[in-house]
Amino acid sequence: MLRASGPEGPRHAFDKDRNLLDPYAKGLVRENPRDYHCVAIDTSFDWQGVEKPQISMSETIIYEAHVRGLTRINPAIPEEIRGSYAALGHPATIDYLKDLGITAIELLPIQAIISEPRLINLGLINYWGYNTINFFTPHMRYAAEETRTLGPEAILQELKTAIRELHRAGIEVIMDVVYNHTAEGGYKGLTYSYRGLDNSNYYRQDDEGNYHDTTGCGNSLNFGNPMVQKLTLDSLRYWTKELQIDGYRFDLAATLARDESNEFRADHPLLVAMKEDPIISSAKLIVEPWDVGMGGWQTGSFPPGFPEWNDRYRDAVRKFWLTDIAAARNDGNHNSGVQELAGRISGSQDIVNEGSPLGSVNFITAHDGFTLNDLVSYNQKQNSANGENNRDGADNNHSFNHLFEGETKNPEILAARHRAARNLMGTLLLSAGVPMITAGDERLKTQGGNNNAYCQDNTITWQHWDPDAARDAFSRPQSI
Repeated sequence: MLRASGPEGPRHAFDKDRNLLDPYAKGLVRENPRDYHCVAIDTSFDWQGVEKPQISMSETIIYEAHVRGLTRINPAIPEEIRGSYAALGHPATIDYLKDLGITAIELLPIQAIISEPRLINLGLINYWGYNTINFFTPHMRYAAEETRTLGPEAILQELKTAIRELHRAGIEVIMDVVYNHTAEGGYKGLTYSYRGLDNSNYYRQDDEGNYHDTTGCGNSLNFGNPMVQKLTLDSLRYWTKELQIDGYRFDLAATLARDESNEFRADHPLLVAMKEDPIISSAKLIVEPWDVGMGGWQTGSFPPGFPEWNDRYRDAVRKFWLTDIAAARNDGNHNSGVQELAGRISGSQDIVNEGSPLGSVNFITAHDGFTLNDLVSYNQKQNSANGENNRDGADNNHSFNHLFEGETKNPEILAARHRAARNLMGTLLLSAGVPMITAGDERLKTQGGNNNAYCQDNTITWQHWDPDAARDAFSRPQSI
């Protein structure tokens, strides 16, 4: 553990008696929900000669999944390891992914995570994991129970084994990483590490100590500071080299490219350093090209070498196949979505800077929002289980319930929904660019209309392995 002392003042939070986590710790031990300590570990591992698949972006098909949710109730996996790194590398999981035809699994955050006190008080957790407390340590809860009892070294070994076995099968591993903020929250949040070590430099704030939050999570790391840039680069090198990670999806990446004045810069030193670093540049560097700050929407603004999540593709395809059809049925006014669609399915060259469609990561759904099934089944979000009186989550989803809200057994409505879902999925897979499928969409997984299931660690979010015949048939080849 570390302790730090320093000057007083509104920008500082030093306390010489407080134990703090080392930002570069490779192993953490959890004492209780609010107390952790660092440990040194042996990071050696036998990769058995298995190398990274090194699949080109032109051949990449991404499958976005949650480590725990993907296998939590898969009956083909031993119960004692379901929902773990070990289950991720289990033959049943790998065979399923290979049969599906994806080339890369993109994992929601697996760096060390803690849940916000507000969620804990509601009896919930931060299931998605966009609340990182350490950028070098795997999240311990995703290891099998027996592995957790053996400590951080065993947890790291379990994760590396899963990565090795996925690589052996020719499947790449992409990590969703959250470098834009930390789990310490706002100014009055809990102090674990960065705030107590150097609040003034780690976090973006004014002279009165008020945080300039461009993430919506209480704080934003200050990427105008070379120290914060170095921390991020060192973390990326570690995961790329030590754990053989194949790529990254940078959450709220616009925050990572904000300068000393909090302005977005396509030539930001961090982006330049990533592309110049021989280790980091060997990985796929995918960005979510926005944040919630001023000038935060930056789709199309990142430099070549940083493929972007294309929200304009998502919206155009949804409008064409769903809301335009809904409008035509309601008032006979079929909107002109075909013009926008043409540009999106041909690679969005009016947006991306890559010089080819490979700069666009196309998606219809993601972890954040309706599932494919719910997109064609709900007009309104159903988020009451999140404890915010249905205020959270997006209101404008470009969805269409096909004239009945929610689940139904009406064969005509089900047929129309399945047809719409096939149109959406078919468009995604045939468009120019890099396709991303959300886990469960291939089996028409439903979240009951919840479009912000970030705090639902239960059957709402877990991948189901025994769907009804109609849902299962969705992922099967169809006769013509």
